[in-house]
Amino acid sequence: MYHKPLSFLAGILAAAIFLAASPISYAQSEKPYSIAIMKLKGMGISEIEAETLTETLYSGISEILVNQSAKLKEKYSLLERSQMDKILDQFKMQDALCSDDSCAVTFGRLLSVQLIIIGSVGLVGETYIISCRIVDVESSKVIRSASLRHQGKIDGVLDILPLVGHELLTGVRLPEPIKPMQRTLPGVSQPAAQPEISYLSIEGTPASAEARINGQSIGQTPVQYHALAPGRCTVVIANAGYEDFTKEIVIEPGKQHKLSYNLTAFGRLTFKGKPDGATVSIDGKEIGKTPLDDRELPQGSYTVTITRQGYTDFQQNISLSSGEKREIGYALAALVKIAVESRPNGAVVTIDGKNAGETPLRDFTVAEGVHEIALKRMGYETHREQVTVSPSTSLNISPVIIPKTKNKALLKSIVFPGSGQYYAEYKGKGAFISVLQIAALAGAVGATLSANDARKKYDDAYVTYKNAVIPGEIQTARTEMNAKYNKVSSTGTIQSILIGTAVAVYLYNIVDAIFTVPKIEVKPPKNTWNIEPGIKYNFSGLYAIARF
Repeated sequence: MYHKPLSFLAGILAAAIFLAASPISYAQSEKPYSIAIMKLKGMGISEIEAETLTETLYSGISEILVNQSAKLKEKYSLLERSQMDKILDQFKMQDALCSDDSCAVTFGRLLSVQLIIIGSVGLVGETYIISCRIVDVESSKVIRSASLRHQGKIDGVLDILPLVGHELLTGVRLPEPIKPMQRTLPGVSQPAAQPEISYLSIEGTPASAEARINGQSIGQTPVQYHALAPGRCTVVIANAGYEDFTKEIVIEPGKQHKLSYNLTAFGRLTFKGKPDGATVSIDGKEIGKTPLDDRELPQGSYTVTITRQGYTDFQQNISLSSGEKREIGYALAALVKIAVESRPNGAVVTIDGKNAGETPLRDFTVAEGVHEIALKRMGYETHREQVTVSPSTSLNISPVIIPKTKNKALLKSIVFPGSGQYYAEYKGKGAFISVLQIAALAGAVGATLSANDARKKYDDAYVTYKNAVIPGEIQTARTEMNAKYNKVSSTGTIQSILIGTAVAVYLYNIVDAIFTVPKIEVKPPKNTWNIEPGIKYNFSGLYAIARF
């Protein structure tokens, strides 16, 4: 080991390098501060032990720089031990020790670093004293220092050296591990047991997330060896643009715990459409007015509702994935008031198949666009028309509804059995006649097809009989022909019955229709003229109705 001051030649060389080196501003550098760790000076310990403790300090600081927050990584850049030995070897100073500030500045210039860590480990009795400091190479000032004591074996120094490195880099002193209480002899008093300190390390994706334990922030991830008292605690990891990660854990005394996390990115929704100023609600909770950009939501399924007074509502069910960006487009239709009357009034109004009330219908609200309107009243034919509604024009509908007549019921029954009775409001009888007529016709058609098939087979059997010449074949052909003839006879009989049934049902339908009058018959006064305005099938006009 080298225990004396540097040689005169080395001093001149160091001075030359010091004068030639360009100044490096510690306070103004935007790049990471380059930092080197000199070999710890051992006092009362062996050279091998000092070398091992130096490597432990280097490894601890290196691990801190790798695993700590991004800010700490960007602040310091550690010089590799192999590179440092290579540079010192060029100046024949491989085994040189450095424990004072002036020496640190000289070596810092030789290594071309901005900061240098020097220190010593001494043994006094059974107590090890670790003392280290960071020196600014350019200003020769001590930036930060740290010292710890350890009573016991030298193995314990290995555990507290990383704590020294942490304090040098961050200025934060971590609590030392508490040794378990040793047994005492019976009858000898012993101090009250203290809870053992445990440590928690947290890492995951993304890094630089805020870590909170029981509601108190402990810094950004990754977190290394955060001291905790044993017990149950709640850990929350939060980062902008991600869902919070929450986990309850049990910290066991004197142990090191590790917690991993993987935050799920929020999905983002954008709402655009017409008109602007519409209210957007997610699962019934209002989140703002359109246009809305990049609203964050956790992944999942939602019901989106967009409303604005005077317009129809928009609703859509969506499923949002992690990190997904989606635009929700909408178009709200303006609500327009219309008036519907009929001549006579009292008709039931349906708009697009939905009941809207009875005429006269005043100030009924519908969405702009095309609608199907129907008016129904007992004793009158259903009036249907298609209308176009727009916000710029008011719409008044006032059609004349036509009474149902006995003659029209008869005409309908002639065209399709049962329809006249249905038209006259005898819906049960009309449906029965229609079904009976369809069944009779279906049976007649089937019987006709069967009879035609039987006749064809009979004709084929007759030809076979005529062509037979051998007595045995003649007898067989005659027997087959007679069987086919019987089949023709039976199918013909069934055909006649079913055709007769179909005709009978039809005739019954006609006779019934002749005597069927509408259930509610509207009888206008005789010998009167009545001229009424009306709108039908989107055409306006006057209807002249003569009553005699």
